[in-house]
Amino acid sequence: MPTLRQDAVTMVQNLPENQLHFVMKIMRELSRHIPMNDKVETQKISAKGQAFQVLESMRRKIPDLDYTKELAEYREEKYI
Repeated sequence: MPTLRQDAVTMVQNLPENQLHFVMKIMRELSRHIPMNDKVETQKISAKGQAFQVLESMRRKIPDLDYTKELAEYREEKYI
């Protein structure tokens, strides 16, 4: 058992019973936010995360625009 884990177990074992409820509440809350296993790949990606990945995959560099030229071309198309 790693030293850090041993230290944590020892600390929990030495706590009085009335303080264990507080520690358990904290651990439950942490387990909801932090994956308990080391395999991050097994985490489910949210729908928003998947949508963002799709958008990122479509991203490409666009050339710098000359706004004055673009405006002139637009006006020429519209009024001619």
